[in-house]
Amino acid sequence: MFELCLRAAGLGLEPRYQLSESCVLPLDDPAISIYVKKPETAYLAEYPKKEYKTSKRRHNAQPKDRHMDILIPVSSPGIGVADIPAALVKARIPVHKWPQTENGALEDFLTMIREEAVTLHWENGRLTLHIMVAVPYIGYIDERMHELYEAYQLNLDSAHLGRVHYKSRPFEGSLGETMQRYWDGRIENGRTAIERGLREELDWCDTSLYELSKWQGSTWETSPPTPSDKRLGLTDIYHRYRMHCVIGPELYNPEGYIHLDAVKKKKEVFLWKDI
Repeated sequence: MFELCLRAAGLGLEPRYQLSESCVLPLDDPAISIYVKKPETAYLAEYPKKEYKTSKRRHNAQPKDRHMDILIPVSSPGIGVADIPAALVKARIPVHKWPQTENGALEDFLTMIREEAVTLHWENGRLTLHIMVAVPYIGYIDERMHELYEAYQLNLDSAHLGRVHYKSRPFEGSLGETMQRYWDGRIENGRTAIERGLREELDWCDTSLYELSKWQGSTWETSPPTPSDKRLGLTDIYHRYRMHCVIGPELYNPEGYIHLDAVKKKKEVFLWKDI
């Protein structure tokens, strides 16, 4: 029940400036209290939830809130940012052998912990990174089913061939976008992270041209611990939030797609495979 109390009263005396100060009259409006009561449901009805524009084809749309609408697989906050440098020294991690950047490898690592859904833990006597990524499985259907996959990455400075993916098995994931962490500690919604990845890497800005739906089965997939390929001495565990993504003919390019990342100075090539 919502209750509001309004109280009003006059000044008690009203001066008449055109006469002497002795000529004043009392007001005839004593203090009045008014109580307004209304049910809580009526109060909430005045502030409806935000309506989200969705495609007619999108039958399983979810609100695009900025927090996870599902239970995240890693609930522990891990090692605090202030304690990470000492933990790296204790574990004898060769940070000087990590890829160096303008800000420094350690500073970039701490920024990643602050801004992304990545946590560092002591597990079995070693430092382990838990990384939460949103992964869409992008498909297109004509006479058969096609799945998009990241074929390879190319370093633009050295022309070095980076990570290479193979089309040996279906449903490996088309691309992976690390979820963001907000200033209050909340984790980005999985659907929002996927839409952001499609917009940034494939330039798919119109969400009405593709349809996202929940993964059939377990939404989260956790990879086994593997030595980090980017940060020597650490162990990586990826937690992948999976969704199906079916695109319309407006987005389909049989030759694939190329994404140029000017910040990381790399080129990513995406190709189709039949499944």
